[in-house]
Parts: sequence; structure tokens; C-alpha cells
Amino acid sequence: MLSLLAVLAAADLVLVGGRVHTMDARPAGATALAISGERIVAVGSDSEMRRLVGPGTRVLDLGGRAVLPGLIDTHTHAFDAMRSRVAGNLDLGIPDVPSLAAAAGIVTRRAREVAAGAWIVGDRWDESKWPEGRYIRRTDVDAGTEGRPVYLEHISGHAATVNGEALRLAGLTRDTPDPVGGALERDARGELTGVLKDTAMSLVSVKIPVSAFGARERIATAERVSREAAVVGLTTLHDSAPTAEALRGYQEGEAAGKLKVRILANPLVAPEDAEQTLDRLEAMGVHTGHGSAHVRWGGVKFFTDGGMAAKTIAVTAHGPVGDDANLGLTRWEEPRLAAAMKRAHDLGWQITAHAIGDRAIGQVLDALESALGPEPGDHRSRIVHCGITTPALLERIHRLGVYVDHNPPFVYWIGAWFLNYGPERAAMAYRGASYEKAGIVASGGSDFSVTALSPWWGIAAAVERKTYGTGVVYAPEERVDVATALRWYTVNGARAGFEEKEKGTLAAGKLADLIVLDRDPLTTPSAELAKVKVLATFIGGEIVHQDAALPWKPAASR
Repeated sequence: MLSLLAVLAAADLVLVGGRVHTMDARPAGATALAISGERIVAVGSDSEMRRLVGPGTRVLDLGGRAVLPGLIDTHTHAFDAMRSRVAGNLDLGIPDVPSLAAAAGIVTRRAREVAAGAWIVGDRWDESKWPEGRYIRRTDVDAGTEGRPVYLEHISGHAATVNGEALRLAGLTRDTPDPVGGALERDARGELTGVLKDTAMSLVSVKIPVSAFGARERIATAERVSREAAVVGLTTLHDSAPTAEALRGYQEGEAAGKLKVRILANPLVAPEDAEQTLDRLEAMGVHTGHGSAHVRWGGVKFFTDGGMAAKTIAVTAHGPVGDDANLGLTRWEEPRLAAAMKRAHDLGWQITAHAIGDRAIGQVLDALESALGPEPGDHRSRIVHCGITTPALLERIHRLGVYVDHNPPFVYWIGAWFLNYGPERAAMAYRGASYEKAGIVASGGSDFSVTALSPWWGIAAAVERKTYGTGVVYAPEERVDVATALRWYTVNGARAGFEEKEKGTLAAGKLADLIVLDRDPLTTPSAELAKVKVLATFIGGEIVHQDAALPWKPAASR
């Protein structure tokens, strides 16, 4: 270290007096680091880093606080989630909306505020946290919304409730057949309840007029994504299946200097237009890794089954409790899925695939094995969610070199959904320790806004595996220690995006993406991990979030 420091020029910024967890164990006991431009130039002791202080160097005292690499969330729908708020759509989520009755009341009040014919759109409702314990149905909102169509998306993104007016506008009746990969829920008399599942949602959503959401609104959305990510310590987000509007908004936000967080965009390849989508991607000449400092292409995204809450995940043997014949929905025929994956791989795209049920996971592995061939190279294909995994599936995932984008916060926020599939499957749902034992590279994702954006909920849940409200522990044998959970959101998150040379650890030459915390998570009681507060977030050496608790003066703008 000393010989290296002797040849380094003065740094732009030096942080001293902290506990620097580099996440690669080198150097041990580091207390300081130095930054020039957007990159770290050295990590070590206070005395070593002070040798890099020159006349123009800014020196900040950490006051004994912990420092970590910026955290990485490998599965979000960040732009769409924030767009909904910027657009003024109803937020029906916990804790502000504590019951189905409260949600129905909010919808009715909005109906009184808008003109006849205007759409009422909302999202984030979750029946598992309401005392009524059931989905909203058209009968809950029809009486108060006459002449105003309603579309309310479930927090999972795999179901939505619409009212009678929306059904009428979409031309849906009791005689409408279920679409491939979706379902229209019916009551005992065969009448539509207004609940639409998976691909059936689009039968109504396509009727919603596109709002006047111009460049100003898109930039505001990108800025909000960036701001809210920085507050909780996230410096990189993977945005799964972003719309063209989202991609445009991120690029406009970056150009305007409003997007600070780094985005990896994973474009959707859907079965209904897979060939055309891959044609467009080939014609564009882009693939995984292309892009700028803040907006890059990640992997292409395939959906293969549904969601746990909607009871549409593809499972083997028997379906959810009380519905044994329901083995879920699959969206692809396997030969076509394998062909699409092969073409994507040949075009230079990393493959990511949503699969929750064990049958869907098996289908993805079959397709990948066929698509990648005997010499796939460093493919890092990823199974998103990887919800229910048998020991045989775990062994196969490892053998094929497949990564897992798993969701530690699901255990806390939506653990009640696991029991839809019985205790045996709940014990195999959203594992933790088993990935480590099997040698599988797992990263952490929130699926925001299915769960809260803060990664600290996921880190806490990985360690405790307690569920919301009840405190019931799911599969305690799947608990991991804090260091492992942090690795999911740093080292492994970087590897999942082919970015380990740039991110994931604090080391010379890497991007200066790092966070300062109010407590050291490695010594914090597990019950307090979700309360960890991020005092400062640096992205490329720039402070993009600073809490009032830090006495640092604002830096001169770049």
C-alpha cells in the first residue's frame, strides 16, 4: 500500500475515521478511503489516506460510522412504480390503506372527484394484510363508481380488479374465454367477479387512455426513482421489463442531470411477439452491457408463469390448498421458449426468466440447457424469483451455472402467500441458506413495488425469516448471517450484472459508489436491521443523499 501511495496524486475526496467494510476482506480493518473523480484510488488506514490529501482535497470525518459498497437491487419495476405516483394514481397499499373497506371508500371518493367516463386507476392493494382477507371485487366498487371505469392492480402485478363499467368497455362477459396464460375469475353462477389474472389483465388495461405524460413528467419520475433509491442506500437498480416510456425517461433524466442512480434495463421478450422483439434488438445492434454510465442494457426478460397471490404459478403434483387441480399457468411452449432463449444468447444477451413454481423452474432449466448448448461460456443466466425449489432443482441450477435473483423481503412482506401452497412447499419457498450450501450465486431483489424499495427489509428478513403481522418464522433453517445477506446485495449483485470489475466491493479502481450508515449492520441485533438508516450515499464520488445527522457542509457542485 505504501509504495502505491507514493506514486498517487492528491485525491479529490478523502473519508477518514470510519469502519470501512470493503466486502472483499482487503484490507482488513480499513478505516478510510480516497476518491478521485468517480473512482476509488485507495483504501486503508487514516494515516495512509491522509498522505493523499492535497490543497484541493476535501476531507470528511466519518465519526466511527460504518461504510459499505452501494447496494444493488437486481429486480425492480422502479420506473413504473414511481410513474404511478407521479401520475396521481391511487396508492392502496399498507399501511395507509388498512382494509378492503378503506380501499373501496378511497375509490368511491375519487369517483366523486372526476368526470363521468374518466378512468380511476390504482395499485398496491394486498388482501393478505387486510382483515377481510379477500380480493376486491367489482361488487365492492360498482355502486359508487357509476359511469367511471376502475382498474386496480394487485401489489403482485399478477392480478387486477375492475368494475362493471370497465368490463363493459372491454367487451368482457361471462362467455369470454380465458386468454392463454391468464384467467377471468368467475363466481359460483359463472358471472365475472371483476378479478383478472395475469394475461387477462391486458384485456382491460389496453383500454385505459394514455395520460399526457411528457418529458417533464418522465424526468420527474426518473428523478424520484433516483432520490428514493439513494435514501435507502441503493446505487444500482435493475429495472425488469421496462416500457419504452421508462427507457426514454431514464435517458432523459440522465441527460438532464437528474438521474444519479445506475440503471440496468432488462427488456421483455413476450411470447406473443418474441420474434419481432428479437428482430428489433438485433436491428438496434445492442446487447447486454451496452449503454452509458447510468443507463445500460442488462439481460432480456422472459415470463414463464404467474404469481403466488393469484395462484397462477406453475407447480407439479397438486395445486394450492383447496384447489388441487390448479397447476397454474405457463406462458410458453417449451420448444419456442428454448428457441427464443437461444437466439437471445447468440445475439449477446444475458437471459433472465421469471419462474416461481417448481414446474416453471424446471421448464426454464430445460430451455436453458437446450438453448445454451454444451459450451455456453460465462452466460450467468438468471432465474428471477425462483420461488419453490426442490433439492433436485437446486442441484441442477448449480450444475448449469445459473444465478438466482431471489427476493429476501418476500418472506416478511408476503410470506402469507407461501401457505397458499401448503406447509411443505412453504418450507421450500424463497430459500436462503440452501442457495449458499448448493454453491448458487444469489442476489437480492425487492420486486419493487411488490415490496418496499429499502433493501434493509430484505437483509433483515434473510437473517430472521419472520413474516409481516404474525411474526411467524418460515423455514428457520434457511436463515443466513448478516454478512451473507450483505453479499447478496453487493458482491453478488454486481456479478449478476457482469459488473464485478466496477462495483460490489470497495477497492482501488472501482466506482466510488458507497454508503455511510448510522450503525454497523454486522454488529446490529437482527431485530433492528430493518431500521438501519443511510446517512450518506455516494454515486461516482458525488454525494447524492445526505442526512441532516451528518455535520458535513455541502460540497461545491460539479
